[in-house]
Amino acid sequence: MHTINPILQEQATASLKQIGLHIQRARKEAFRESREAFSQRLGCAPMTLDRLERGEPGVAAIYLVAALQAMQVLHDAVAATSPALLIATTIPPQFPPGFAGG
Repeated sequence: MHTINPILQEQATASLKQIGLHIQRARKEAFRESREAFSQRLGCAPMTLDRLERGEPGVAAIYLVAALQAMQVLHDAVAATSPALLIATTIPPQFPPGFAGG
């Protein structure tokens, strides 16, 4: 069984929570949509949207991507993962002492 790098897990968890808050604020302030209307636009249950907005890691990635598309920022997120950009800005990965994951 594989174990996620604890440093990456901590950073990813914090990022999911921040993205969830951004999605919630955009839904409420920019789009002025109820959770029911936005979840219907995404094609998910309102409870799934609640979990996404809380940044819960168990939410299927397709709903996160759909929310980014609905917010019209998916292109920017995809562009940020460009191999050319990553090669130009590569930083060696951080591994905690004794971490053997993988």
